[in-house]
Amino acid sequence: MPLTFELAGRSIPFAADISDSTLRLTADRARSAALGLAPVSPVPAAKPVAAGVAPIDGPSVEAPRRDIPGAIELGRAIGAAVGGAIGFAAGCALGGLGTGAAVGAPTAGILAVAGLIVGCLTVGVTFVQVGSAAGDAVGGGIGAAVGAALPA
Repeated sequence: MPLTFELAGRSIPFAADISDSTLRLTADRARSAALGLAPVSPVPAAKPVAAGVAPIDGPSVEAPRRDIPGAIELGRAIGAAVGGAIGFAAGCALGGLGTGAAVGAPTAGILAVAGLIVGCLTVGVTFVQVGSAAGDAVGGGIGAAVGAALPA
């Protein structure tokens, strides 16, 4: 069965090439010449059709997101470190002075330095935990506020 295309009352023959799932239609020059149709060559456009089309910005594949969980975790980590340092300093001051005074008074100050060092280390290490927990809570809240305020 011949394949033709009707245009302005004339029937233009086409050849069909089928391969796999592709159909390719081409003008049948031999049959066109037999029918007395003059071959037509394509005329290139002066300006490409797509040249005047502006690109459209569509939605991106991944929508911008705020990294609130990351900001909270960063705030908690920094808060725990700063809180632990402050807790150690406060514990060292309180424990060192208290223990140094308690040990140094009966010995006329001979063991005051040793009491200061032992008190600083024992009470300072204990207060690190309290300071870290407090800094973790405060830093997490600050991190959440900062994460929510950051632009997307």
